[in-house]
Amino acid sequence: MNRLDRQLQFAAEAGRLKGVLRQTIRTDPVRRENLAEHSWHLAVMAVALLPADQAPMLKNVRANADADGL
Repeated sequence: MNRLDRQLQFAAEAGRLKGVLRQTIRTDPVRRENLAEHSWHLAVMAVALLPADQAPMLKNVRANADADGL
């Protein structure tokens, strides 16, 4: 299996996370968060908290977020 096949397999498997509901009680009881949403939020926070010198490719993303007041 080549690299692209492995990446596509990973993406397909990650897509299946949308069907897995988390068991944690949310502060908003209207709906339950699925595992894909939780994973997305966790990944965004990890990127946001990563020191800038460890992720130079995110320089433009962070500059735009700062300009937008995020």
